Amino acid sequence: MWFRTFLGLSPFLSLVLAQTSSSHCRCENGSISGCYLNTSLGFAYERGSVPPVGVDPRTAEDVQAVVKFVDRYNLRFVIKNTEHDYLGRSAGRDAFMVWTHNLKNITYDPDFIPEGGSAEEAAASVDSVIQFSIALPNGEHTIVNTQTNADPFWALRGGGAGSWGVITSAAYKTYDLVPLTISGHPQIAQTVVTEFIRRHPQLSDLGWGGYSWINNQSLFALFVALNENVIVSPFFEFVRNAIGDPTGVRTFVEPFENFHT
Repeated sequence: MWFRTFLGLSPFLSLVLAQTSSSHCRCENGSISGCYLNTSLGFAYERGSVPPVGVDPRTAEDVQAVVKFVDRYNLRFVIKNTEHDYLGRSAGRDAFMVWTHNLKNITYDPDFIPEGGSAEEAAASVDSVIQFSIALPNGEHTIVNTQTNADPFWALRGGGAGSWGVITSAAYKTYDLVPLTISGHPQIAQTVVTEFIRRHPQLSDLGWGGYSWINNQSLFALFVALNENVIVSPFFEFVRNAIGDPTGVRTFVEPFENFHT
């Protein structure tokens, strides 16, 4: 059984310990290809599901050329933006990848007036989309919105992870920033980070693996282990005691009968 453990702190100190996997995949012959942090498993260091080749497009025309190329040669095709897809849909063994992360041009239209009467001040991002520009599987580049190509517009807002094409731009309704006042505790953050690093050897010995990063505002860690949920409880207790304010800490352990990416 897999366990997901989560710890949420103040905006300046948050930690997530959750299950994940390296970019590994099971080959046709049943073997495993990947790069595991736990070297005791005995697997060779291999590429796994990381695509061997891809394109970094800067224009919609670049994306069109990519789509036509993979269609012409019948290649397995994946779309990667920031790669925050824990289901693994932004990667694929021996796939051809298009990396859309650098399609970042932003323009602002101050004269746009949205329709009134909405119940919420600001809903989810998908509810604020006005239109998309998209390179379709046949290589055609088109605009979709409620008036033009309404069906693809509806489908794109529902997800699909690249099933409908490659989005090259999107138009959103924007909202004024909401003033927000927060406070941080640098000394507490340093104490928690130090304790977290001190426990790394123990986590490794028990088979935990994953990755983490630290900046001036947060500590974020993503780890995975099988049948190991007890070991994180003492660390959670340490964090709660360090914070001193129970309203600033939220923890839970969520079991899974199986875990697939």
